[in-house]
Amino acid sequence: MKLMVILLFGGAMILFFCRSPKMFMGWGDYLEKVFDRPAKFVRDSALASVVIFLMFLFPSNLLFFKNFTAKYHEQLPKEPLSSVLIWKKMNETLPYGFSFLLGGGFALSSAAKKSGLNEKIGEQLQNLKDLPNVIIILLIVIVVVFVTNFASNVVVCNVFVPIVMQLAKEINRNPFWYALTGGISASFCYMLPVGTPGNLIVKSAASIPTKKMLIAGLGPTACAIIFIWLFIYLWGPVIWPDIVTLPDWATAR
Repeated sequence: MKLMVILLFGGAMILFFCRSPKMFMGWGDYLEKVFDRPAKFVRDSALASVVIFLMFLFPSNLLFFKNFTAKYHEQLPKEPLSSVLIWKKMNETLPYGFSFLLGGGFALSSAAKKSGLNEKIGEQLQNLKDLPNVIIILLIVIVVVFVTNFASNVVVCNVFVPIVMQLAKEINRNPFWYALTGGISASFCYMLPVGTPGNLIVKSAASIPTKKMLIAGLGPTACAIIFIWLFIYLWGPVIWPDIVTLPDWATAR
């Protein structure tokens, strides 16, 4: 089974890269051209669906192919082979809340943009313009790291990054600086299992009480806040020198 999983996921990684690499025409670009569809009509979700289908279709090991090479009945496999992914087992063990953690983030972000909520929040946050930039970055890190422990990083990133970018435009800062701060901060969830699927899997597999996860995660969370704040504020302008200036597109209305 391990070999089949490696083959399927290895092939998927290659095909994900080759879908639309921009360095050459990918298979997704080719399909869009052949069927006269708009750009990004073929997305990664299409390939993911194909891989999942193949996992239900392909056998779990290579003994299946003895059916084609056996010369005598005795050489055939004695028992039926399961597929790589078994629906009954997956249905019993897979927490379907994962789909809501991911899909809900995109839905919430889209609703906030279309309703104008991001702009309204950004306007209300103009009161922060009198604070030094180093303090604003620290506040963004603290708020996002705190919230990401209660919601998935995808949800938090989709909600907070547009807001902090709008805040940056309102106070004449580079939106990329604040977007980088919010995006990186959303990835550091160490305390609660609801914050990320990885924490939830560990809690379920090892039966770790939430209280123990909370206590164990306090130290890494505090260190994450300090290091993100210092690196974004001090090292960010070294890597991206233009991050300290307001770009032209940020002032366009």
